[in-house]
Amino acid sequence: MPEEFGFFVLLMSNGVLIGLMYSLIALGFVLVYKATEAVNFAQGEFVMIAGFIAVGALTVLGAPLWLSIAAALVGMVVFGFALERVMLRKLIG
Repeated sequence: MPEEFGFFVLLMSNGVLIGLMYSLIALGFVLVYKATEAVNFAQGEFVMIAGFIAVGALTVLGAPLWLSIAAALVGMVVFGFALERVMLRKLIG
């Protein structure tokens, strides 16, 4: 019986976390559309590139986890601003 309850709690927490992730993705779509009036479906690619930056910093550079996460965040902010300047400004104007 305790094993079944633990499995139930695990499934419920996974469901809540996946729902929160979907809501963040939807909020990202709405925020980008309201700010730029352009539809941008590149959030998944941004997350994938941030993951590659973090893994590269961990494995290739041998950086600690907190530093690789910080590098991924900074890299994605720079990449996002560059993409906005190069591509999205042309789509809007």
